[in-house]
Amino acid sequence: MRVMLDELALMPRERLELPVSAHPKIAVTAAALLANPSDRRTVGQWAEHVAVSERSLKRLMVQETGLSFGRWRGQLHLVAGFTKSRTGISVSRGHRFH
Repeated sequence: MRVMLDELALMPRERLELPVSAHPKIAVTAAALLANPSDRRTVGQWAEHVAVSERSLKRLMVQETGLSFGRWRGQLHLVAGFTKSRTGISVSRGHRFH
């Protein structure tokens, strides 16, 4: 048990941050996903929604946030889950993240 605790202390820590951007295409997408993290639209569907190619949206996301679209959405879910668990709201019930 002690070895495991020592190893855990040495592991790199994930920061629970969600990088955001003022770029209009990213801001629209981020705002919608922040309001409803359970939205399952693909990056291609989001690209169509904000009138840009999928490749451009992927490139913009990395350029503006430092994360791929998939990693950004994963980080959103971590932050939303952590926030909900701290407030006692059930994550599995599909509540919206504010």
